[in-house]
Amino acid sequence: MPGAQSVSFRGCSWLMIYHLGVLQALREAFDTASWRFAGASSGSLTAALAVADVPAEAACEWIFRLAEESRRYRLGPAGRMTSYVRRGLDDVLPPDADRRASGRLRISITRLRGWRNWLVDEFHSRTDLIDAILASCYIPLYYERPTRFRGRWCVDGGLTENIPKYAGATITVSPRPGAFDICPPSPVPRIESYLPGSTERLAELFAAGRRDGAQWAARQDC
Repeated sequence: MPGAQSVSFRGCSWLMIYHLGVLQALREAFDTASWRFAGASSGSLTAALAVADVPAEAACEWIFRLAEESRRYRLGPAGRMTSYVRRGLDDVLPPDADRRASGRLRISITRLRGWRNWLVDEFHSRTDLIDAILASCYIPLYYERPTRFRGRWCVDGGLTENIPKYAGATITVSPRPGAFDICPPSPVPRIESYLPGSTERLAELFAAGRRDGAQWAARQDC
């Protein structure tokens, strides 16, 4: 596949483990060093991990730990996601993640005032990058703190643009079936978006994403 490519990951809460499988397949099939990535909500997490060159294994271990910790509570991760996500990103993102992301990462955020979509492509610091991701992911009650990004109140970017794209062709990825370039052939139970499954189930979703991504990549060589 010649030239730089663009990939967008659809927002999907805990199903982002599927996205990580797709990302792994793309890395195995192509040189993605110059590719651009975009995402909304949890899709922005995968996109950020992609441009920061975080290994899929490290990302999966983070998701497994988050899921295990959240299963200790009656309401699962509800009311705890801000601290979970911020702590996890602080652990896995490299010190220069903002430099790697600027110009290669597009994050979809919804501005609460006027209910307008905001696409962010440049990041002033590592903290600014993490704040942008949290703004894109913010769902009231699920995340414990209302989010302000660069002085503006924000909510989940998927509410106004759930699969942000670049000009020209963008490879679209979704853990749910639909009119996307890479997606599973059959639906996943909706509850799995909001409450994480067992480690074994999460590993199955990762494997499914890796399989679907590899199948798509193989078709590009035909």
